[in-house]
Amino acid sequence: MQNIQEITKELPFWNSLSASQKIFLNQNAYLKSFPRGKILSGTEKACLGLFYVVSGKIRVYAISENGKEITLFNIEKDETCVLSSSCVIEQVKFDAQMVADEDCRLLIFGASGIGKLSNENLNVKCFVYEILIKRFSQVMEIIQRTFFDSIEKRLKEFLLQERRRTGSNTIKITQTKIAENINSAREVVARTMKKFEQEGLVETKRGIIILKDLENVKKS
Repeated sequence: MQNIQEITKELPFWNSLSASQKIFLNQNAYLKSFPRGKILSGTEKACLGLFYVVSGKIRVYAISENGKEITLFNIEKDETCVLSSSCVIEQVKFDAQMVADEDCRLLIFGASGIGKLSNENLNVKCFVYEILIKRFSQVMEIIQRTFFDSIEKRLKEFLLQERRRTGSNTIKITQTKIAENINSAREVVARTMKKFEQEGLVETKRGIIILKDLENVKKS
């Protein structure tokens, strides 16, 4: 299992840090594990700062006053996020909920620490802005898909994405979890999945989806 010093070297801005900044980063970073389903942060709560996903996956979503959720994006293994860190860049006021979609292990560098490095090192500040721009682009893409793409297209793209992520045609996931990720209702996902099964595109079992005809999925 990697230690903090080994993991920090994988951060994209590591090589741009001075010797003293590298020491500061290592001394102020820490590792923390979160079980599946654990809320990592939320509106008006203390932000984590910058974090790097050592293992697992995090789902980022917004929730309305009446409890309706919309998934914005996922943060996966070897990815970095600063979205929870509005105190890193004062102009950023975006609030979102984050939940461990799988058991997660994170390298966390507190908001005050990454803020200090951002002020001292232009490369770190640029990295933070690049991450924020990337996440904003993902949010806009999700909004576009949710409002303009058909449920069939959204479901097919999600299944293909999971195939690429896992490297397997057998996807272990519930229809409820799929609905969360493509911003739909479980009943709608169930009906669409049944249609896919009738077309010979997939085979479904309890908590398992087997992709059988990927070429047709891609072309549909």
